[in-house]
Amino acid sequence: PGDVVVLSLGDRVPADLRMFEVANLACQEAMLTGESVPIDKVTNAIDIAGGNPQATPLGDRRNMCFSATLVAQGSGTGIATTTGDNTEIGTINALVSKVEKKKTNVLKQIDTVSKWLAFFISITAVITFLVAKFR
Repeated sequence: PGDVVVLSLGDRVPADLRMFEVANLACQEAMLTGESVPIDKVTNAIDIAGGNPQATPLGDRRNMCFSATLVAQGSGTGIATTTGDNTEIGTINALVSKVEKKKTNVLKQIDTVSKWLAFFISITAVITFLVAKFR
């Protein structure tokens, strides 16, 4: 945090940045916001309704460029506010990796059937081998 980063067309944003200079800058943020069109960036401060900046939706934070997004047009300069796991994409990654992996009933049944099938195939192979060997 605190590094000044210069962005231009085609660059991948290396950290969450607060933009202080933009020239027709737009970033593709579909991975974060789900919006299919690039988001135009501005340098203006954003009005915070409740006093909590984190409560502002990501799509409305037009003065920020987020880590791992791509510059779709223009250029700009910003200061790194967060890096690594503290970025918005890092937060999402941490939440996704905490999700429990739970087996559904269908997966449990498939496991049981495959174990029985492997057992019967092994027995058949052994019997076939023994019949061929001692015949």
